[in-house]
Amino acid sequence: MNNLVWKMVKTSFLGAWRGHALAFLFAVIIVLATIAEPVIYGRIIDKITEAIGQALSPRSAISEISPYLIIWAVLFFVGAIATALKMYISWYAANRVTNHFIDRLYCKIMRLGIRWHNDAKPGDVLRRFDRAWNGLWVLQLSLTRSIIPSILSFIIVLGVGFYLHWQLTLVALSPIPIALILGIFSFKRLEKRQSKVNKGWEKIFSKLGDFFSNIMSVKSATAEEYSRKRFVELLRQTLKKQLALNKWWAVSEAGQDGLTVIARLLIFIFGVYYVVSGSISLGTLITFLGFTTFIYIPLQTILGSEIPQLTEAYTGLKRITPWYNLAPEIKEVKDAISLDALRGDIEFHNVTFAYKKQPALKNVSFSVRAGTTVALVGESGSGKSTAAALISRLYDPENGAITIDGHDLRTLSIQSLRANIGFVLQENLLFHDTISNNVRFTKPRASQAEVIKACKRAQAHNFIMNLSKKYNSIVGERGIKLSGGEKQRVIIARTLLKDPPILVLDEATSALDSKTEYELRNALTEIMKNRTTVVIAHRLSTIMAADQILVFDNGRLVERGTHKKLSRVSKIYKQLWNLQVCGYIE
Repeated sequence: MNNLVWKMVKTSFLGAWRGHALAFLFAVIIVLATIAEPVIYGRIIDKITEAIGQALSPRSAISEISPYLIIWAVLFFVGAIATALKMYISWYAANRVTNHFIDRLYCKIMRLGIRWHNDAKPGDVLRRFDRAWNGLWVLQLSLTRSIIPSILSFIIVLGVGFYLHWQLTLVALSPIPIALILGIFSFKRLEKRQSKVNKGWEKIFSKLGDFFSNIMSVKSATAEEYSRKRFVELLRQTLKKQLALNKWWAVSEAGQDGLTVIARLLIFIFGVYYVVSGSISLGTLITFLGFTTFIYIPLQTILGSEIPQLTEAYTGLKRITPWYNLAPEIKEVKDAISLDALRGDIEFHNVTFAYKKQPALKNVSFSVRAGTTVALVGESGSGKSTAAALISRLYDPENGAITIDGHDLRTLSIQSLRANIGFVLQENLLFHDTISNNVRFTKPRASQAEVIKACKRAQAHNFIMNLSKKYNSIVGERGIKLSGGEKQRVIIARTLLKDPPILVLDEATSALDSKTEYELRNALTEIMKNRTTVVIAHRLSTIMAADQILVFDNGRLVERGTHKKLSRVSKIYKQLWNLQVCGYIE
């Protein structure tokens, strides 16, 4: 296994190694009980042959073989019980390992920065996530249920075979080098090609994610057939490549079957010779024929069917490794300060930030006193939303510093910082869940009474009570079953339930019609009480009462003041205001 892949998964095995060890112990018992079967069967054949030679009565013959039949029956029941226990324990251990790994993988991906998530495709992430999950599961069960028992049986059979007749054992082993060469050749030839095919499957899931996420655009453009053709073409190309690989696996497995037949023919030919020459008994030959199963069927299983599965499982784990080993863009210092509650004094000190090479903020400095409202205005791309994102440390400035209550954000714990900040965005997506659970998302242990109180303050209670299931109504994927104003009210209720001292309203009403916006003003006024509020708005009428207005242009803070002052002396703000007063709303 690749060293990086092993480093990624080994921690998950620590809590379950005892389970896998116990499953291994039961595998040994099963192998011993199973291998004893052809040995006992051979002894029974010998006893029958002796009975015929000695002209024993049927009753005497049965008496001679009875002890072997009893042992056979006991071993059967022991093997059956051990098989049941091994299967359960191996499933239990595999589930523990997989669940631990998926938990860590989820945390790793969730801790990656917003910049990474903005570039990643959800369908691609989900496909790799699913394949890594399934890959680790297949890897474990293949080892505990097939590969390890097969290797054990192979080793034990060799020991018993050499003890019984070393010459016939060598005859049985003669086709194995060919089988190994065929298996290794297939693995080396196909592992890299399978990895490339898997990228094709990921691309398919990525495209599906795009289509389903933008279903309204697809339907409104009557592009269902166009999207289907693109999906089918990707599917056709990838399936063609996968089937080409599957042909090789099929040839490999057929080759293993052929080698098994050759081995049995060789054992028959040489076995008859040794029986006739008196070197071995007929029962020993029967035992060796039974041993063929334990030599070649495991080999056939591993090289013919398990290796294709392991190859796919391995490539699935390998594909997630680069993401798993990515360092989070936003790192927390070792002794990060955890604050229960912030006052809300915010200061930017010569902050500079760029997305890749494109500057978004250039030497920006301003301060916001706790409990006051500051509005950020400017044309699209001027740096307003970037400044808001930096406040909650979704990004770190390249130069300069941002402080809250005198603490540099980089010295605070990320959890305590973001717990004190509430966001109401232009597009607030809800989860496919009940209204109660969507509101409770920021405070999972909140009581239903607290949820209802928050919804009443957000002007959401009345429309919720008119729904068929009220607070238990499912809002649909991304809140599709609610109107824009209803979704915003639910988000405002969620923020009120969180009760943060700092609030960021990023164009929270710009996507709404004027009537709905007017209806939401009371809810927004309620949420802004006694909080430090940062408002980003294109509609300047919504920020006229702000204590301070900051005007951004091309990443720079160029003007500041109240609405009354800026509307008289500002160039940019006055121009924006006049355009909107004249009826043009950006």
